[in-house]
Amino acid sequence: MQMNAYLDILESDINRLQDLSAICRGEWCRFLESEADALQNEIAEFRICEGDFESARIAEMSIRIRDAYQHLTEYSCLTSRLRFNR
Repeated sequence: MQMNAYLDILESDINRLQDLSAICRGEWCRFLESEADALQNEIAEFRICEGDFESARIAEMSIRIRDAYQHLTEYSCLTSRLRFNR
């Protein structure tokens, strides 16, 4: 699978995470917290092997994951376990 196609799939997953983070409660929030962690780990792997043409896209995706996770922690009283680098 080409890098752009895989990034498109990740972007779709991030969109879903953002949508669900606004309405989740309880167990779903804990599930989404682990999803945010997994997505952030995948983005970190891409940063290692990215081309210059994708670095802005990957950085933007990372920010969107961080924002969704922050929404989860603010509105769901989850304890923050992820450490995002700015």
